[in-house]
Amino acid sequence: MTTAAPPRRHLRRRRIIHSAALALILLGGSFRLAIALRSAVSYDEIYVMGDGLEQLAQSSRDFWVDVPLRRSNAIAPLWWWLQAIPSTFGGIVSLAGLRLLPVLLGTATLVLTWFVAAHRFGRRTALILLAIVALSDVHAFTSARGECVETLLLVAALPAACWIGDWRRPTRKILLWSILPLSHLLKGGAILAMILAGEIIFRACVKPTGKSVPHGRSATWWAIVAAGFCAFVPIGVWLVIANATVFADGPVVADAGRFENLWQYIAGLTTGYSATKAHMVASAWDSAMIFFHGRVWPFTVLTCVPIATGIGLGVARIFQRRVPHPRSSEGGGRPAAPVGLGARTERTALVLSLLPWCVVGPFLVLGRGLVGSRFHLLYLPAWWLLASLAWGRPRTVRRVALVVIACVWILHVAAGFSMTSWSNLDWRMELVSVETWVPLAFVFLAMAILVRARFLQARSLRAVAVGVTMMLGAVIVSTHGPIAWGPAARFEPAPGPPVGDRPTFLSELETAWTRDHRYPPADPASFWVYMANAHLKRPDAAAAELTRCVKDFGFKGALVNGFTQKDVPDSGIYYDIPEYRGFWGQVSKLDVPFYLHPRSQIKSRAVEYEGHPWLMSSPWGFAADTALHSLRMCGSGLFDDYPNLKIIIGHMGEGIPYNLWRIDARMRFSPRGYTGKRYLGEYFLDNFYITTSGNFSTPTFQCALTVVGIERMLFSVDYPFEDTKDAASWFDSMQMAESDKLKIARSNAIKLFKLDLR
Repeated sequence: MTTAAPPRRHLRRRRIIHSAALALILLGGSFRLAIALRSAVSYDEIYVMGDGLEQLAQSSRDFWVDVPLRRSNAIAPLWWWLQAIPSTFGGIVSLAGLRLLPVLLGTATLVLTWFVAAHRFGRRTALILLAIVALSDVHAFTSARGECVETLLLVAALPAACWIGDWRRPTRKILLWSILPLSHLLKGGAILAMILAGEIIFRACVKPTGKSVPHGRSATWWAIVAAGFCAFVPIGVWLVIANATVFADGPVVADAGRFENLWQYIAGLTTGYSATKAHMVASAWDSAMIFFHGRVWPFTVLTCVPIATGIGLGVARIFQRRVPHPRSSEGGGRPAAPVGLGARTERTALVLSLLPWCVVGPFLVLGRGLVGSRFHLLYLPAWWLLASLAWGRPRTVRRVALVVIACVWILHVAAGFSMTSWSNLDWRMELVSVETWVPLAFVFLAMAILVRARFLQARSLRAVAVGVTMMLGAVIVSTHGPIAWGPAARFEPAPGPPVGDRPTFLSELETAWTRDHRYPPADPASFWVYMANAHLKRPDAAAAELTRCVKDFGFKGALVNGFTQKDVPDSGIYYDIPEYRGFWGQVSKLDVPFYLHPRSQIKSRAVEYEGHPWLMSSPWGFAADTALHSLRMCGSGLFDDYPNLKIIIGHMGEGIPYNLWRIDARMRFSPRGYTGKRYLGEYFLDNFYITTSGNFSTPTFQCALTVVGIERMLFSVDYPFEDTKDAASWFDSMQMAESDKLKIARSNAIKLFKLDLR
């Protein structure tokens, strides 16, 4: 018996849908790559991921246990292991290596979403879901940054959500489920818990059939329990090993505090997040503003009302009494649909299964006031899928209701794109540019066509309207949002200020928009500069990279975070040793300054801080180690070989100016084998510049000014750890000549960095 070929119009429609899916995947991948290329390097990419990957390569224990457990206030072993692959093959930690994996994972999420959703729900629903995910600015932003583990979570979360209730291949469910907690214990575990709840609800609503569940209802319950247990086995084994390995040496000191065992550590990460990450916690209203600021998250604002409407339609369908089809069993046609809450189609049961996720997820994020956009990815996949299920098979709605929804949507979008202040809720319609209003106008027109088409009943009008809406949505996303503000985003955009009067990135962005009506310009070369960034563990490669940056891209200097590490685990290398003379020779030849910045101390040198971990970093440890490093350079003969070297240190000289007289006095009394041609103080005064960063003390400033002289001082803030307003107010209140203030605040830096400024 042969099967009749599908009609030609069906084949043509299938080709169009497949072409649209391919176009969306390519567009989504390009969108993520463009953000990765344009975005500035973030704080976490340097001080969390960069430093962590350097430590990861020191020993097998650091690789498998220590770094995934201690770093970034998150237990995310799989993320660290995957992020180590580019640096392992490339030999160095680079920005390109950090962002390569997220971009690939983000694009893979689109491919998996399309195939899984099309197989489970049909091509129309899958295409809607793919369009939402591909153009989502929140997902695109996290897929372009090296520190966002949510990229890996969504690779598993979206297909797992689509497969709720489908047990034809349980192995793939177990694989996806196990990825979630192994990627991030707390976030992935929360997502997995909501997926398991959805599985239970699904099987409570739909009686298993031979097609989807071969072994009947009882076997399905056991399958859910067994799969959930197997999913937690990998992370459970790793946690037991970590507890026996790391905590065997005694209590662990991390950003979240001091902990005696792993379970106490997990509890601290859960309950103490507001204290350790205070800059990411504000009010519920601040957390919800992701849906109201069109210039920061344009696609999220554009789709907020349609997604909410889709969720409402899906929920309404659950309680809708199904009317028997005209061609029911009485007339010889298909049987009437069942009526009541107990008998559900799989599609409706899946909507019901997603509801706890759609409700509990926002409660966890908004209730705690988590202002980072990536936190919303804990529940947005459920919202996206539920809305796609509703819009994939929409029911007829009264035109009056459609008009009301369209009006609400227009008002919401207009308000979102005209907002000038997130914190003060200030809207100024005149600030919205022409390139914003023109696409929005066409989007409004497309939505009007949808309404005129009697809620998607006219297929030609529906296709035109949906195509125009998606195309212009892509235009708006490409001219606003992460692509626009990415070059200025050292931190993830967040409302504020949540901590005292400290300005956040977004508040500064709002100020720039109000003043200039535009975002800061991008530097297209920045990504390629960091692409080949060589660490100072390889002096020759570092010298070559610095030469390329200065000559090809116009860099004005170099900044390095303290000592480096190489070969021997838990050991440090300072740059005064002979192996670095070639590097310093190139720095001298290029005639650019070198900023020696502090870094966290390694474990072997942290013994003196035992029991007092609060002294290890910025209160004392940073200054002590950087001062030691600077004095080693002064006493090594480095500045005899290269007398024109210019070294910058911050925090008002890291305490050296205050002690410089005593250092030289004691060395005159007891040289102890010192072979330098001059005293250490002379080298320091001739070759070092100091900044005011993070040290706004007038007596300290007066001491430094007296010792090093006004020509060697530079104004600095130490943002984001210090408030720019505090630094400026302190400096402005200083009792000194305006000409001297101008030197410290401006002229000295222009001269030192050879800036083309007056």
